[in-house]
Amino acid sequence: MPDLARAAGGSVKMIVNGKELTLSPITIGDLKEFEVHWKSERVKAFLAALTEAGADKTEKMEGVVRLLTIPFTAEDLETSMGTMEGMALLLWYSIKKNHPKYTMDQVNQIQEMEEVLNAVSAISGLGRGSGNPTEDETETAE
Repeated sequence: MPDLARAAGGSVKMIVNGKELTLSPITIGDLKEFEVHWKSERVKAFLAALTEAGADKTEKMEGVVRLLTIPFTAEDLETSMGTMEGMALLLWYSIKKNHPKYTMDQVNQIQEMEEVLNAVSAISGLGRGSGNPTEDETETAE
């Protein structure tokens, strides 16, 4: 059902701690925000490594400028979406559209993992089934 809602551009419902949440489909705008987050994380990790290595301010600035010229590819996006942090971010982007007071901390406290994985799959198009039967499944059903 969640895949049908996503395909139709609709929302997905999920029960979390006894409360129904409405998850909106992930948009291009959400993916842009997701990309900015991961680029920021990349810069933070890079700066931490340069600091640990004893780099001065100029070396750090030059390093960050070079780092920012490296594109965030579709492969980077897909890899990031497959992490727990990536799934939590996507889930939060989806939830906050209909529940603006819902925080990332609340997302991190969700324990219904199977439901979360199915919901993230439904709103983002990630792996856990497309909702479309394979040819073999179609033939078997006939």
